[in-house]
Amino acid sequence: MDPEIEIYLNDNADKGQRQRVGASVKWNSDPVKTSNSKTYYKEVTLKLGLWNEKVVPGQYLLISPEDEHRSVPHYPCRILSLFTMTLRRKVKNMAHVQFLARGENTILGMTSDPREWFLLEECEEVILEYVLRILDIEYLPVEDFAKWRKSGGTKAAIMKEDAGGKDRWWRLLYQPEFGRFPFPDKDTININVPGECYLCDKRIKEQEDREEIVGEDGKSVRIQGSWYYVGQLLMITDSTIRFKIPAKVPKSYPKAEVDTKMYPEHWRKPTAYESDHVDTWQPFQIERLEQVVKTRSEFFI
Repeated sequence: MDPEIEIYLNDNADKGQRQRVGASVKWNSDPVKTSNSKTYYKEVTLKLGLWNEKVVPGQYLLISPEDEHRSVPHYPCRILSLFTMTLRRKVKNMAHVQFLARGENTILGMTSDPREWFLLEECEEVILEYVLRILDIEYLPVEDFAKWRKSGGTKAAIMKEDAGGKDRWWRLLYQPEFGRFPFPDKDTININVPGECYLCDKRIKEQEDREEIVGEDGKSVRIQGSWYYVGQLLMITDSTIRFKIPAKVPKSYPKAEVDTKMYPEHWRKPTAYESDHVDTWQPFQIERLEQVVKTRSEFFI
């Protein structure tokens, strides 16, 4: 199917198709940086319909998905950098963006303020031709935390109708895995130089911390980002080290065969009765780290 055809969900499959209306891209300035086959720019002009709009890092966009349906909302995002790259011998106009979440898509649901956006700690490279429109969103920080906390649950906590830009405002991050709304730090608020992304740097650092390495002295090891030293006590899973005396295996007691006419409700009983604590987690083993043995390809403790 042609990816430029926009499909809409309706009762009639023959109707609802129309040509995708994308943005036309024109670079206004000379490149400011070239790195890893990517050429970065400070500014770009997007032609959306009859209007030409200049866009710079820090502004907000509304991106359409590749397979667009009416049931899938468009993606709001903040521009971190603008660049071009060659992919399959074609020059692609790209933007590195950080996504935002609507209040209804957070743990708040429909109780959230529909005018408020929440910044996500997720970034991605998107094609500029998929831009539908430029959003006018403002960052409204909390100036007085003590006053802001006291006004919670009162009418004073409700933002004014004209707060923020035409598409309203944001002030908090959202972490879906924890359901938290932390305040952003300076790295989140500020836009770095072209080609740098604090989210990508954070992700790379987390991957490096998860790599297991041995210390230079040979008496320490890093596992899952934590350092362990010879002489320390460790908690490991129960089946890591096998002992001479094996652990007891929980017994199960199968259901006895009886006369179904004499016991018509016997079928309701389970096929087997398990012993106590059959679903209880096995306790951790407590071991002392005695030595770190390193070979050419791997290491052991």
